[in-house]
Amino acid sequence: MRARHGRLYDDRGIATDLVANDKAASVYQNAKRSARHPGIAARSKELQLELLPDPGDVRAIRAHAMAVIVGLSLNAQDEKVRMRSAEWLHEETGRQIAEQERLEGARVVPAANSPEAILEKLRGLYQKALPEAARELEPLVVEAAPGEE
Repeated sequence: MRARHGRLYDDRGIATDLVANDKAASVYQNAKRSARHPGIAARSKELQLELLPDPGDVRAIRAHAMAVIVGLSLNAQDEKVRMRSAEWLHEETGRQIAEQERLEGARVVPAANSPEAILEKLRGLYQKALPEAARELEPLVVEAAPGEE
């Protein structure tokens, strides 16, 4: 085997990655092959999901906690744990829905952003920019009172 440009070449000229020893190459290949196994891949994904988020990221911590509770409510071996986690999840989602409804109800269009306020500002700008064109024009459509036609 000859090393050239960070790769090993065997007598036939076939390149392999440069590793510390021949045994390490087979270990890496076996690990890659094992990672493709459905059971190992699923467990690896579970372990990745269980990694704790950054302590300063409150949203990530909350999302992680919710994921753990959902996992417990679905996969816990003890039925009491499954039941308690499902009850907690139900109560928490109820609180979140109530909070979301409260926030949507409290959302009010500020007076400065109301359509009437915006139109009044535009009229003032037009009067400054085009004083002769700012006069009131006659309406194009006149609404008739009931009984008049």
